[in-house]
Amino acid sequence: ASNDASFDKLWGLAQIGAPAAWTKTTGAGVRIGIVDTGVDLAHEDLVGRVVAHTSCVGADGDPAKCEGSAQDVYGHGTHVAGIAAAVRDNGVGVAGVAPDASLVVARAFSETGSASQADVIAGIKWVVDHGARVVNLSLGEALFVTSATFGTGLVEGIDYAWSHGAVAV
Repeated sequence: ASNDASFDKLWGLAQIGAPAAWTKTTGAGVRIGIVDTGVDLAHEDLVGRVVAHTSCVGADGDPAKCEGSAQDVYGHGTHVAGIAAAVRDNGVGVAGVAPDASLVVARAFSETGSASQADVIAGIKWVVDHGARVVNLSLGEALFVTSATFGTGLVEGIDYAWSHGAVAV
């Protein structure tokens, strides 16, 4: 299904039926928003996929305050972006679920590894305003525990996405 070097290790793609789905669609024309630690802008499996990026660290819930680079300093956002839309059939790395989709990336995590709910909300709004129709929120640890325990404080961002025709996952 792909000539990518590590494709045979991607058992998850088979589990979700991605190779069969690729006969119908590969995500071309779809923008996926990644709100996370950013993305490695020079990554060989993501080159050409990132069509817009910014940092929302310190934006305090206001997407107009998002500025600068979404260069990943941790790797998690790059990993998530690869699962979503890594280039397929380039002979290296892996293939994404939607290998022809575009990515819009908002970094919401600071260099210390922390993120505020307000910065995540700004990131959600920013990626939606830049065309994302799917918004990946692969958040964890403190934000996940807080949300699981007390309900999500991200409802403002999720409602914003939904009201603009995007789905937050």
